[in-house]
Amino acid sequence: MVAEHRNRHPEEILVLSFTKASADEMSSRIMQSTGKVIRACTFHSLGLEICRSSTIANRPIIDGHTSNNVVRNAFEYLLEHNVSYRLLAFKLMSQQLLDKYSAAAQLENFQLPTDDYAFNQYRQNLIDATQTIIQHMRSNNIDTAGMQTLNERYGGKNIGRNREMLQLIEPLYHAYVQNFATNNGIDFSRNDR
Repeated sequence: MVAEHRNRHPEEILVLSFTKASADEMSSRIMQSTGKVIRACTFHSLGLEICRSSTIANRPIIDGHTSNNVVRNAFEYLLEHNVSYRLLAFKLMSQQLLDKYSAAAQLENFQLPTDDYAFNQYRQNLIDATQTIIQHMRSNNIDTAGMQTLNERYGGKNIGRNREMLQLIEPLYHAYVQNFATNNGIDFSRNDR
C-alpha cells in the first residue's frame, strides 16, 4: 500500500474511479485491509468539488439533466405553439405518422397526440437526437452555422434531411445556450473546462 510504503498519511491519498460503486468498494477494501480511511470518489465528484470550492463557486453548475430539460421544454413549447416549427418536425416523421397527423398539424389549435405511442416514441427520439447533436456541437465549439457548413460539405445523400434537422435544432440550441448565459452557469460539455 502507498500509505505503508511511502510514509503517506491517509488524508494525503485520493483514490479515483469512474463509478461511485467502484469508489465505495475500493474505500471499503482499503479500510478492511489497513484499518485506515482513505478518500475514494469519482472523477466527476472531484471535479464538481473543485469547481464549487474555486473562484467560480457562485456560478451554478448546470448538469446534463437540467440542460436536457431546457431542450425538452423548448421543443415541447415550439411543437405546441409554432405551426411552422411543428410542420417541420412532422415532416421528419415516419410516413405513417406524417399521413396520420400532417393535415391536423397545420391548425393553430392542434393538440399533440400524446396518447399515441408511435408519436411519443418519435418525439422522444427526436429530443434525444437533438440533445446528442447539441452536446457534440458544444463540445466541439461549433454553432448551428458551423454545423450547416459541415453538412453542406460532408452531408452526402442526407444533406437535405440534415438541413431540416438543423433547422429544427437551431431554436433548441439557442434555448440551451441562453440557459447558460441567463444563469451565468458553467457549461461542462464545452472544451473550455
